[in-house]
Amino acid sequence: MINNPLIIAHRGASDEAYENSFSAFNLAVEQGADMIELDTHLTKDGFFVVHHDPKIKYKNQSYIIEETSLKELNQIVLPNNENIPLLEDVLNQFIPSISINVEVKCKIKKEQFYDFLKGINIDYSKIMVSSFYKEVVEELKEKKLGFSLAFLFLYPSKKVKEFIKNEYIDSVNPYYLFLNRTNIQYFRKLNKKVVTWTVDRKRAIKKCLKLDVDGIITNKPSNTRKILKKLKN
Repeated sequence: MINNPLIIAHRGASDEAYENSFSAFNLAVEQGADMIELDTHLTKDGFFVVHHDPKIKYKNQSYIIEETSLKELNQIVLPNNENIPLLEDVLNQFIPSISINVEVKCKIKKEQFYDFLKGINIDYSKIMVSSFYKEVVEELKEKKLGFSLAFLFLYPSKKVKEFIKNEYIDSVNPYYLFLNRTNIQYFRKLNKKVVTWTVDRKRAIKKCLKLDVDGIITNKPSNTRKILKKLKN
């Protein structure tokens, strides 16, 4: 047990603050997270916003993000009295002080994403782009700006094992319950980093440490670090 996996704050420090909000991201930084994980969707008028679900319920109405303009979304007040963050604002505020894992929750074209990033003066190497969508990962495979690319999945099926052979995939991000020594060995043979989700309990953290993963996505960054420290002593 000598590995020091990155502690990645799932939607920020979401156990103590409202997920995918500036409050949750700031708290993650305060708690010493190594990276912030967040989710992004595209609005009707082409803005990347930070939110997990494709729909938002507000005042008895349901808004589908891809069918809603940024101006309309800005009228929505989250339960913590904040607005839905713009991805651009989050990246500008937190990079380079902390790395960001941007999970793309919608289908995109590479031109959209590259044009978006080019408009922000940041260190692109501090960004890990991840997605459950093979199409998104394939679309961004050129990685022109220097970000890393990760593929999210529940368990390593035959199709997944074949897909992650692609050299442009830097990291594989499986669900922790399906991790075992055999899978880890397979990932390592492909020269992939392993980042797993969503890990909060001591037993699960211990499993991840034994399997020598590279990163742990957790809702409780502060508590996870404390548990890791105790397990390694």
